Amino acid sequence: MVETNSSLLVHIGYHKTATSWLQEYLFGNEKVGFSAFTFPNLNRSTKPKVLLKSASEALWGDKDRQELGPFSIDQDRLSILSGSANTVAVVSNERLSGSPHTGGYDSDTNCKKIRTAWPHAKIFIVVREQKTLIQSCYYQYLKEGGTRSLAAYISQSRQRAYPAFSLNYFNFIPLIDRYIGEFGRSSVLVLPWELFRYQPESFISRLLEFAELPVNIQDLPFSESVNVKRNPWLMKRLRFLNLAHQMFRIEKSPFLGESFAYRTSSIALLKNAGSPLRVSTEKEAELSQITKSVGDRYKEGNTRLQKEILPEYDLRSFGYDLGKI
Repeated sequence: MVETNSSLLVHIGYHKTATSWLQEYLFGNEKVGFSAFTFPNLNRSTKPKVLLKSASEALWGDKDRQELGPFSIDQDRLSILSGSANTVAVVSNERLSGSPHTGGYDSDTNCKKIRTAWPHAKIFIVVREQKTLIQSCYYQYLKEGGTRSLAAYISQSRQRAYPAFSLNYFNFIPLIDRYIGEFGRSSVLVLPWELFRYQPESFISRLLEFAELPVNIQDLPFSESVNVKRNPWLMKRLRFLNLAHQMFRIEKSPFLGESFAYRTSSIALLKNAGSPLRVSTEKEAELSQITKSVGDRYKEGNTRLQKEILPEYDLRSFGYDLGKI
């Protein structure tokens, strides 16, 4: 068991910010100095993503236990979590930052639970330019079976007690302020996803320094991709396939997997995935639509992000909408 939480790193996301790569190649990599903070009954050969996310069950509950309330944590399960000896233990789960599809309604609750469970943890947050992040989250929504158009997805409003997508979720400053308020500025590291994209060695080196680990990165597979880039042409057509799936009740069989009709239509869609020119055109059209919808709502927050949190990086060069610095 980790004796002191000063050797615990909690990575909360955001979504679509290289989380899968970090989980697959870094946070479970004991050669670098990290290990998953997980339960003793889980086999260490289990997929790193599963191990790294498992500790979240102590905050939320799991499918075999009663779901925990907004102010409860499972102390019994919390007490048996452990990381490997002589490593920095890691909890990594982008859902801790809230879900983009539901406006991050529980992100504040998650922060309070993390503070209660691991008061001396170090917090790692990765942000990304909002317009491309929203587009990527929309593709994920479609992949999960969503049926709304991009315009409808962005313009959702909360219905009664049901949380919905909100553009406010992508204003990073309130969540960052919340974690700095709970854990202290020196215990919170924020990095831009674009740094990982263009200078991955610098990104990982800064993270290792924050975790107080030797910068040992020569064997990391920076050229490897975990999540394949989404094809805008394909994703737009996937929405209609999702609609058909719902309308005609094309269900998945527990014996044969997806139904013949769903499987056949998926294959046909993939075979007609659009020309590179069409893909580029549709991607730009989507980004233009998102730009029009968000306006300058992130300018003030991004300006603070640049001045107070990330002064060493040129966020404007990464495409962030900024005011006068």
